[in-house]
Amino acid sequence: MSPRPFSPSQLVEFRAVHILLFAAVAVPGLALTATGIVSLALHRFTSDVVLGILTLAFAMWVIVGGFAVWLLVRRGEHKTRLQHDFVSNVSHELRTPLTGIRVLVETLRLGRADAAEAKRCLDLLDAQTSRLVELVEGVLEFGRLQSGLRRFELGPEPLEPIIETAMQGLAAGSVQVGSLVRCSLEAGLRARAERRALTQVLVNLLSNALKYGGDGKPVWLRAWREGQKVAIAVEDEGPGVPLALRRKIFQPFFRGEDERTREKPGSGLGLAIARRLVEAQSGSIRVEPRTGGGSRFVVTLEAA
Repeated sequence: MSPRPFSPSQLVEFRAVHILLFAAVAVPGLALTATGIVSLALHRFTSDVVLGILTLAFAMWVIVGGFAVWLLVRRGEHKTRLQHDFVSNVSHELRTPLTGIRVLVETLRLGRADAAEAKRCLDLLDAQTSRLVELVEGVLEFGRLQSGLRRFELGPEPLEPIIETAMQGLAAGSVQVGSLVRCSLEAGLRARAERRALTQVLVNLLSNALKYGGDGKPVWLRAWREGQKVAIAVEDEGPGVPLALRRKIFQPFFRGEDERTREKPGSGLGLAIARRLVEAQSGSIRVEPRTGGGSRFVVTLEAA
């Protein structure tokens, strides 16, 4: 689901504030600037020079102060947009599994299902509950990262067991990874990282690649040494990320506008959490086009 736009009342409020700032700052600022220039140009008396300097200084103060207020308003607008997107996305993602759970529970409660149907209902209940848990855990993890409550203990970690744990985590979530994810790792790679955090990063990236890369298409996981760094890449054969969206996709609650993205469940937090986890480990993450088509997410960490 893509984020919905602001409501008309919210747009009117922000536009009114922008117009008011322009009227209250730009017009007086330009008038004061013109007055100061004229006073300095005449400079027949010392008082004219002093008046011109003071007028220009005051005009600059008004303009700079107005610009600072404008930035604060823009920041408030951005926060309001994020909050709106959060409510929109999370409400939708919560409503979908909850509705399914309610229908399944009602079916079992009324005894409308035979043994085979009851087993199928229980399997569906388990899947929907897992989806709810995953969503709630993602929101809580993002909140901890934003508030600074999440603490990291970095140390020399071998990559092979971390990648193996990430693959097991995907398999436990009913994701078919055995025949789709192809690994290519340099031997003996060790990174300065936290095992749990790096595992979560890889799970998020692999999950996204499998989700948006296309049904049945392979995903590549590669790792190699780059000087004093260790690079880990997750590649898929999907439609790729447009250049205009390569920075936005790491923003919280952002989801693409294409039909493929709208059809897939998600809250828009996976990549935002991955970026914050990587940066907390003194690393970096980027997305780039993959040779032959698709996306390539590269995580770079300090080598141990």
